[in-house]
Amino acid sequence: MVFILMILFVFNLYGQQLNEFIEKNDQLFKEDKKEAIRKMDSIYTIFKGKIAPLDEGEILYSLCKYYVRSGNQDSALTHAQKGMDFVKKHDIDDMTADFANVLGGSYFHLGQQDSGVHYMIIAAESLEKKGDKEKSAYVYNNLGNVFLDDTDFSKAIYYFQEALAKLPNDGSNVFAGTISGNLSFAYVSLDSLVLAEKYALDAIRIGVKTEDNTAILYGKLTLADVANKKGNRDEALIKYNESYQLAAEIEDDYKKALCAASLAEFYANSNTNLAIKYGLESYNYNKENLPRFLPQSTLLLARVYESNKDFTVSSRFYKEYATLIDSIKTVDYNTLKLDLLEKYETAQKSQLISEQKSIISANSLKITRLFAGLIATALALFILLLWWKLQKNKAAQKLTELKHEKEQAIFNSLVEGEQNERIRLAKELHDGLANEIAALKMQTSISNLKTPNDTLETIERRLDQLHESTRNIAHNMLPKVFMEDGLMSSIKALCADYDKVIPVDVDIKSYQKNKSRSFELFIYRLAQEIIGNAVKYANASKILVTIHDEDGIFSLKVKDDGIGIDQEKAQSGFSFIKDRLKEVEGFLQINSDKGNGTEIDINIKYGV
Repeated sequence: MVFILMILFVFNLYGQQLNEFIEKNDQLFKEDKKEAIRKMDSIYTIFKGKIAPLDEGEILYSLCKYYVRSGNQDSALTHAQKGMDFVKKHDIDDMTADFANVLGGSYFHLGQQDSGVHYMIIAAESLEKKGDKEKSAYVYNNLGNVFLDDTDFSKAIYYFQEALAKLPNDGSNVFAGTISGNLSFAYVSLDSLVLAEKYALDAIRIGVKTEDNTAILYGKLTLADVANKKGNRDEALIKYNESYQLAAEIEDDYKKALCAASLAEFYANSNTNLAIKYGLESYNYNKENLPRFLPQSTLLLARVYESNKDFTVSSRFYKEYATLIDSIKTVDYNTLKLDLLEKYETAQKSQLISEQKSIISANSLKITRLFAGLIATALALFILLLWWKLQKNKAAQKLTELKHEKEQAIFNSLVEGEQNERIRLAKELHDGLANEIAALKMQTSISNLKTPNDTLETIERRLDQLHESTRNIAHNMLPKVFMEDGLMSSIKALCADYDKVIPVDVDIKSYQKNKSRSFELFIYRLAQEIIGNAVKYANASKILVTIHDEDGIFSLKVKDDGIGIDQEKAQSGFSFIKDRLKEVEGFLQINSDKGNGTEIDINIKYGV
């Protein structure tokens, strides 16, 4: 009887071709899944090893497809693994991608991501090797979608980029628009709004060029998310509504539910009635077609009803959400329980094997516990040592910080004391000695008016000079502009005075006004010395003074185009500046060559 069936089947199979048979059985699968699987499984059992390898592979692959579409992942995995072994044995490279793709999807469904990625990549590489880059891109895009659903956005972006790299970059391929849209979803989820907007616009551009409404919809939906995250709610609402309307026009319930979910989130805190309307639309679709997205829709509705004071409905959705989460958590447990039960029943058939397994398991457990104890002890010691070392480093760092703070406080006291003394002397000279000289000059002038005398004229002239010299000394020790307008104004005024002799430009890139008056006066003295030296000795045609103050470091740079300084003099000179900088642990750098100008750079760290 079997022999007759084989003859009849072969007669029909090669009379109507294998492809026609598979197409008819595919139609049967839409009407009666079990019958289509039974028929294909019977054909595979009868003709296994008796027909051309390529035909046998096609039948085996059809079985894999049926099991996947019917939700029987275990059978799909078993037959796909048989298929991989079969194509390797018969060198049927053209079918490697088919079985690898089924294996990857099955492993993903079972939660074994590493294995899923492994076989998906095999499928993509096999397709690319065959020259079918578009299908290879499709597989990589599937990988990206898997990680997008799992909210592993970095991996999703990697695989979407791999998919896009397989396609022409001129926007001529319709699939490139969808991938760009997926990339925009991933980037907006990572708050990379610039890249999200870029790929969203790419998706729209390619979608318009290739007349792909899916790409246009994905791009607009991402632009809405970007606008919403930027706080531009009016623009976001326009884009959300455009996306929703486009999904309705192309009559795609999945995309319509996706847009509805976004609108529900958008209205959740502003219009609970609209949030409920769109939330229910997304919820009903997910409940019927995409159960893995149902918890998110359920939780959103629970919260919206709660904010709307409808606590009865809110409570129902909260309970449903809790049940869904518990169900998801128990799937792996139930699978493991069934697997253990099957192993137990098999073990009952052979008591001897069971006893041997028990002995081996007991010994293995003892060894495992021993090693686990040793590892735990070693790990505990390592953690303790690491903790001790960290505490030691923290203590050392704290001591260093305290030492630095103490040194900084001492320096501030020294600088402040010195500057206060300068201020006191300047006031004494200006208010005391200068005024006394002015009074003496006035008396001398009056005496000379009464009784003209050459000696009195000479004394009067010398008193004028002495009065002017005293005022200049007082001014240099404590410039008036410094006391009234601060450090930057006084440096500008200093440079303006020198500008009468030689052009002196000032470039103040930044300055933090958080320093004591004594510290600012300290800096002014250094600037006065360095700029004055450049004017007097550089024989330059111009001088540039640059000030930069950031992150607790004050930088003063004076550059001229003069005769330069030889290295020996640069090392031995500038003793005043070097001595002053030693007090604050400042840094002096001199860059100069004979005839090529000089650049003097001072850096002072004032932040503790």
